[in-house]
Amino acid sequence: MTKARDLANGGFGLVLVKPSSVVNGTDNGKGTVTFSGSSSVSLNGVFSSTYKNYRISFDNITMPTGAGATDLLLRLRAGGSNTTTNYTGAGFYMTHNSATVNGATVSSIFISNTSGTGGKAIGYIDLFGPYEAQETSASYAKPYRYSTTSANAYTHSYAFFQTDSTQFDGFSLIPGAGTISGTVSVYGYYN
Repeated sequence: MTKARDLANGGFGLVLVKPSSVVNGTDNGKGTVTFSGSSSVSLNGVFSSTYKNYRISFDNITMPTGAGATDLLLRLRAGGSNTTTNYTGAGFYMTHNSATVNGATVSSIFISNTSGTGGKAIGYIDLFGPYEAQETSASYAKPYRYSTTSANAYTHSYAFFQTDSTQFDGFSLIPGAGTISGTVSVYGYYN
């Protein structure tokens, strides 16, 4: 489907994608999804054959606090179900005074770690070919504030692969424990 704004800018750039359905969040009618106090939030029907590559933008996500509330994860979905296997990731994160490199075979795409101290997550993830029947890759860079009381800035830069040949059509954001609040949008890269 061609939109007027695509023609106006010569068919280049990012196009906001409206999900077919949202679980534990609210679509503003254009595709931007807000959520509050959610143990997870899922967007269905955002990946299709219309675009090959996508950007997921998450804005001002309030991270949970307390025991076990260490991670914010992204899991790809197909037909309304999360896929929890065959992810591999590697990357680094930096603080104001150190840097760490790590890699692992994991059950999700890792977005943030605040060790149960709260804080905010802001950033984006680029997904390459999630709807194609081939390996899906992802990369992202994300700044965040480690805790609700810390003034220190942190940044992540990671690459991930999901090695199934599955046509993914959505994703879920899932905290390790507790609940999250914030905003998420999906954009297709104009082909």
